[in-house]
Amino acid sequence: MADAPTTLILDFDSTIVAAEGLDEIAKLALADDAEREAKVLIIEGITRDGMDGRIGIDESLRRRLSMLRITRAHVEAVVKLLKKQIAPSFRRQKAAIRRNAANIYVVSSGFRDYVVPVCAELGIAADHVVANDFEWSRDGVATGYNANAPLAKPRGKPAAVRALGLKGTVVAVGDGATDCEIRDLGAAQEFVAYCENIERESVVARADRVVRSVEELLWIYGLPGAPSFPKSRMVALLLENIHADAAAHLASEGYKVETLSDALPEAELIRSLKGVSILGIRSKTRVTAGALAAADRLLAIGCFCIGTEQVDLASAGGRGVAVFNAPYSNTRSVVELAIGEIVMLMRRAVESDRILHAGGWR
Repeated sequence: MADAPTTLILDFDSTIVAAEGLDEIAKLALADDAEREAKVLIIEGITRDGMDGRIGIDESLRRRLSMLRITRAHVEAVVKLLKKQIAPSFRRQKAAIRRNAANIYVVSSGFRDYVVPVCAELGIAADHVVANDFEWSRDGVATGYNANAPLAKPRGKPAAVRALGLKGTVVAVGDGATDCEIRDLGAAQEFVAYCENIERESVVARADRVVRSVEELLWIYGLPGAPSFPKSRMVALLLENIHADAAAHLASEGYKVETLSDALPEAELIRSLKGVSILGIRSKTRVTAGALAAADRLLAIGCFCIGTEQVDLASAGGRGVAVFNAPYSNTRSVVELAIGEIVMLMRRAVESDRILHAGGWR
């Protein structure tokens, strides 16, 4: 008999999306309210208190919704907004999430009205989403919600997960205290604090594991589509004021990026290379055999310049460290210079300049 699969129970707000859905609805619903700014701050504070476990989800929902008049138009608008705020690693790993969708459930104290369409973007079906439901009037105004539903009450997430009747290892993943309760009350074997979007110290302290990307989650549990090693656990160090676009691109791909504006002498470079997987340099940094020997995780060196003579290539090759350069980095300026010189030769600019300085003109 095949082993039962690992099932992931994902939170939605501040986990799948880098926002709190109800807080975003509040900003829309209060758009014309004279006290909008103050009320939004109050609602966001109530949300934080709930996520940190200072108040129950029943009180959190009741207090926030009592301040809002929500319409279907607000919900439709927030769906569009939240789709744009899907966390970067969830976007990168859409294919892997779809591949594992049968063993992924989203359990949220938010509302199905906006959670379901956003999760559909990732290939997670509606019947794998458990959340609260708004109650609507005929003219499209939310009149309330089902306060007796499990997810509208304290300890609702563990009850909702137990009701799924899952077999095998169940892993709760999220950023809030209610996600940790799933493990604490026996509905999951492990709790993973998900910190890609926000890190709550009180939640991290209770977690079995801490991750900052979907790649880490897939890798830890050996799920189909997992990377050989998650980028979020790899550090890229860029020296000598390498263009900010390089740092931004690496960060968008999930790497941790550190930047320094100057070159480093060997002793400082040796200290800085500990734990670094990717090193970016220009021409002033000398990467010696000693520096390479001290680099415990180095995989690649990018020379953001023409040559590679500043790197001990033999030592790098012996350690399996790939070295790249950018000989094309000055291509445009060299071509422009060549075209300029061709034009000067065609027009005999040097000869004409000599005649002009001698007092002639032609």
